[in-house]
Amino acid sequence: MRKVLPYLTAAILLIAIIATPASAHSELLSMTPLQNSTATTAPTKIVLTFSEKISPAGDGLTVTGPDGIRVDNGIPKTKNNVLSVAIGPILLNGHYIVNYRVVSADGHPVEASAGFEILIPALTATATAKILVNTENENGIDKGEGRSAGEMNLTIGLYLIAGVILGGGALFWYRRRQRKN
Repeated sequence: MRKVLPYLTAAILLIAIIATPASAHSELLSMTPLQNSTATTAPTKIVLTFSEKISPAGDGLTVTGPDGIRVDNGIPKTKNNVLSVAIGPILLNGHYIVNYRVVSADGHPVEASAGFEILIPALTATATAKILVNTENENGIDKGEGRSAGEMNLTIGLYLIAGVILGGGALFWYRRRQRKN
């Protein structure tokens, strides 16, 4: 058993290292206009910059005004790690919600929301209530944390292999002890 133990320990450590894949999904680095800012001029487009190359998923990028009506115009454009869409016309003061859904370079979907205020004296005032958005898990959709189904299946498989190796080693050790007695 003393000869087998180092190999068994090395196999378990190797499996443990392999079973924890990196979860470096794309993250939002910046937004124009700035997230949670108050704009005093009407923006003409929304620009999101991510930590890695992305591709849009679904609508990709939408902008909703304080009255609940979308103000994004056209198809969102993607270039490397930047996602943008034209917006307008801006007719109301209030809170605007930017919703995005992208696929990061590792194939993991990332979805969240951010917001900003528009306060221009010449525009119509709106209700002061803001739409609260849960950016961690809205409608049960993963917002880019955790592991994908493929990663989970790989992890489970590797732990099963480790269990078989451990069980086999224990059985080998037990039977060998039985023979000596």
